[in-house]
Amino acid sequence: MAPHKIVTSFIALILMAFIIHGCRKDKDTVVDPSGSVGCNVPDTVTFIGDIQAITATRCAISGCHTGINPTAGLRLDSYSQVRSIATSGDMAYRALVRQDMPPTGPLSDCEQDLIQAWINQGVQEF
Repeated sequence: MAPHKIVTSFIALILMAFIIHGCRKDKDTVVDPSGSVGCNVPDTVTFIGDIQAITATRCAISGCHTGINPTAGLRLDSYSQVRSIATSGDMAYRALVRQDMPPTGPLSDCEQDLIQAWINQGVQEF
C-alpha cells in the first residue's frame, strides 16, 4: 500500500473514532424532551425525594387520581396508593409501556427513567 493511502486511512480512522466518541450518550444522564439539559437518575430513587413530585403534578391532579371520586376509583396522592400500583405492574404498564397515562401526554424521558429506577429499586418511600 502506498504511504499516502496509509496516512489517509489512518486519518479517516482517527476522525471516525472522534465522531463515534462524540455521539455516545452518557449512561447516567437523561435529556428531557422539554429542553432541560440532564436529568441525573440518583443511585437511590425514593417516593418522597423523586416520585411524589411526578405523581402530584401529573397524576394526582383535579379530575384525575385525587379527591372524593377519583378517576376509576384510584387515588394517587399518597405513598401507599402509588406503591400499590407500582408493585402490581400497573404503573409501569400504563405510564411506561402503553404511555396512555397521564391522558395529557406521555411522561418525559426523565420522569419515565425515574419511575423505572424507583420500581427496579423496590419502591422505597424515603
